[in-house]
Formats: sequence, C-alpha cells, structure tokens
Amino acid sequence: LDSDDSLTNDALENYYKTIQEHCPDIVYGDMKVVNSKTNSFFIKTGRKPYKEYSDVGVYIPGAFCITKNLFFAAGCYDEKISFSENTELKFRIESLKPKFAFVDMVVLVYESSTDGGSKNLKNKILSNAYIINKHHNYFKKKSATSSLLSTNHRSLACKIRRMEVG
Repeated sequence: LDSDDSLTNDALENYYKTIQEHCPDIVYGDMKVVNSKTNSFFIKTGRKPYKEYSDVGVYIPGAFCITKNLFFAAGCYDEKISFSENTELKFRIESLKPKFAFVDMVVLVYESSTDGGSKNLKNKILSNAYIINKHHNYFKKKSATSSLLSTNHRSLACKIRRMEVG
C-alpha cells in the first residue's frame, strides 16, 4: 500500500472469511477512490471494475489478496518495472487461470494523487514500453474493445514505435 491508502477495518477479516469459504487463489474486493481536492469519491467494484470491458478484479495493492503459491507461480513482481507493476503481474496471473472469489464490499480506500510517483511520465513510458514488449502476444490477441488497458497500451506502443522510427 502507498502511505496515503488504507485497508478498511474489516478488510483482512473479510478476505479470511472468503478464503475459508471458497478456497480461491485470489480474492478481489471493492475499492473506494477518494479525491480529497474535490471532496468526492466513487466505488470501483472487484467484480467488474471496468464496466464496459470484460476485465475482472482491481489490481491495486490492498484491493486483492493472493496466495503465496499463485504469486510465486506467476513469477513474483518484475523488478524492472517502476510503473504498472500490478497490471503486468495481472497479465501473468490471468494466464494461469486461477480460481477467484470476491469480497463484495470496500476493502481499500485509495487516495487519488495528482503528484505521486505514478504520475512520472518517464516511469510511465519506460515501464509501459517494457510491458508492451514483454506481453506483445497478450495485446495481439485482444480485440480493440476488449480492454481499456490493452487499448491504452496499444496506443502507447504505436507512439513509442513512431518515436523510435522518427
């Protein structure tokens, strides 16, 4: 978790109950995204966080709980990545077809930041270029509308290729 994010008081208990009941490899919870500048928030659900797409699960630390076996089977975090490391881990986890379950309540309070490390353009470009190259087959087989993430990565890949050529 980042220093400005927090688990809800009952998050670990809810994860534990779900694990005991369903024996999943990964459990997804809902996330409350707070914008302190506008004093507003919205809820992103674990079941279908990107409503118009087929993706399941929020991959922000705290919004999912994963078994040690699955984490190691997926190859842990790729230490070459300084941005989108959870998204990249998601690609590898999904390729293993894990059993998943849901905690249908907010487990993470995520403070939206306008100046955090994830806003560093150089980190974004280098990490996304690395992810695109590493998972080029993932992006090839995704249709243009199947995932906002793959659409963003494809768009970025085109821009990076133009920069390399030009």
